[in-house]
Amino acid sequence: MSTGLSTAFAALILGALETGTASLASKWIQLHTGDPGASGTTFVSDEDTRKEIEWGTPADGAVAVTNSPEWTGWSAGAEVLNYLSVWSTITAGLFRFSAALSTPRSVNDGDTVRLNSLTFAFVPIAADEESSSA
Repeated sequence: MSTGLSTAFAALILGALETGTASLASKWIQLHTGDPGASGTTFVSDEDTRKEIEWGTPADGAVAVTNSPEWTGWSAGAEVLNYLSVWSTITAGLFRFSAALSTPRSVNDGDTVRLNSLTFAFVPIAADEESSSA
């Protein structure tokens, strides 16, 4: 299984730590029926349109999506969605990361799927002195 950060995105994050100049924008999400693989391009759902996501304000090492994108274009019959991938652009672009859905979702012609939540987090985060107890 190869879900997680892509090597290119990990390199950007690490480069940003050194130079402070890398663009880390990741605004597009795609659905998959199986593990998207190291390039994020395998098992793409029949409804292959990437939807825009909006990230909230980071806090405590995490950031959550604040909108609820929807997919409605299934026309090839039933399938089960198991994964998602996040990209830098609506088409092509840089694959950022992938993740397994907490609950697989069966879809059929005419169904609508809505992303209710997605959080990206770095863990563990060291406790800051103000919030830790003695």
